[in-house]
Amino acid sequence: MNREACLQWVGSAFHVELGETRRIGLRLKEVKDKGSNGTIEQFSLLFEGEEGDVYLQQNSYRIVHEHLGPQIWLIVPIGNENGHYVYEAAFSMMKSVREEQADE
Repeated sequence: MNREACLQWVGSAFHVELGETRRIGLRLKEVKDKGSNGTIEQFSLLFEGEEGDVYLQQNSYRIVHEHLGPQIWLIVPIGNENGHYVYEAAFSMMKSVREEQADE
């Protein structure tokens, strides 16, 4: 997973699992580039909750996406836009050797 790969999922559905039977829907709203220092790529995913959804507190959640499968991510609430909660998941990922060579 890297920032570029995540761009293809903008607009797609993700689900936060809350217990065994409850799920909250999120839509990937934006992929933000947070910069790179050559070996580490930093980016964040901004999600929008469904209208009227439950507010998710900052915590690690099991997130499911059809292409990624289940993941555990730290989700941070960052605001409310037009009745939709907005959340961020931030990543600092080591670049592969191939990615580092392409940057040179």
